[in-house]
Amino acid sequence: ILITGKNAMNNSKALIKIYDPSDNLITDFSEQITEVGKFSSQWILPKGIPSGDYTIKVTSGKYNAETKITLK
Repeated sequence: ILITGKNAMNNSKALIKIYDPSDNLITDFSEQITEVGKFSSQWILPKGIPSGDYTIKVTSGKYNAETKITLK
């Protein structure tokens, strides 16, 4: 799954957290943000991951974003 963002704090890090359908944190990692406020990261689904609605949360300084994805 490709995770991208823009308009983040330039030259900082984006903290990415992924939660399972029960709202348990399953992974977190960071990505460098470019000087124009963009970042991109790939999350490879673990083998045997259960279906359901997953939440991806990204934080960069005072900025926050969240989205849900459904795995079938």
